[in-house]
Amino acid sequence: MYCLGNSSTQCPTCKKEYQSIVKLFLNFDDSKIEGINKLLIESQDIEKRFIQVAEQYTIIRREFNNLNKEMAKSSAGKIDFIMYLSDRYSVTMGKVKKALKQNKVLLQEVDKKIKELTGFKDDDKKDAPALPKQCTDIYKK
Repeated sequence: MYCLGNSSTQCPTCKKEYQSIVKLFLNFDDSKIEGINKLLIESQDIEKRFIQVAEQYTIIRREFNNLNKEMAKSSAGKIDFIMYLSDRYSVTMGKVKKALKQNKVLLQEVDKKIKELTGFKDDDKKDAPALPKQCTDIYKK
């Protein structure tokens, strides 16, 4: 910021000559800034929860992959073991779907907070994050 304390009629940046230069004193509404800060904190909390759900998804996916490996190693004569693994597979897939649903809800909350912070309209998709598409792609797999 340039000091306009002198009585020069030149612009301090471009040195163009003006008839008059006026000092501008800005007055900011602190309550709006506090509201934006609260929204930022909320969006950070949502992001932390999203990361936790993503970590849960990773753990569940590993368990799912391990169960698939165990199932592949089992012989045809171990029907009971295969039935057990099938049951575990169903339980694991239920957990995966639940984690993905939580991801989707958190992504919607993040998108809502981003729209609140940036003032974007629903039809302004060019600046929206790609995370919902990634979550949908994972859910379809």
